[in-house]
Amino acid sequence: MSELQVIGQIENTHLIKTRNGIRIAMERMPVDWIWSNKEVKEFKKLWKEDKPLREIAFELDKDEFDCLPMVFELLYLEEIKPRENWNIW
Repeated sequence: MSELQVIGQIENTHLIKTRNGIRIAMERMPVDWIWSNKEVKEFKKLWKEDKPLREIAFELDKDEFDCLPMVFELLYLEEIKPRENWNIW
């Protein structure tokens, strides 16, 4: 049995049993969770300027999916305001 087969077997038996069928959101996504203070400041500035998320990601040289957790955090902390109709793209 190859190493990948063994890993797959362990994931299919042990991990599913311990998670009890629970799915963890974003677990398989390669999200960059690390932001510098400068990037956060620039993100907030661009958000306030009502820039689309795609443009913000481009300006910060990040993937759009890297920006989503930052949107949620800043909204939660009330450091940015929600956009009408969640128009973020």
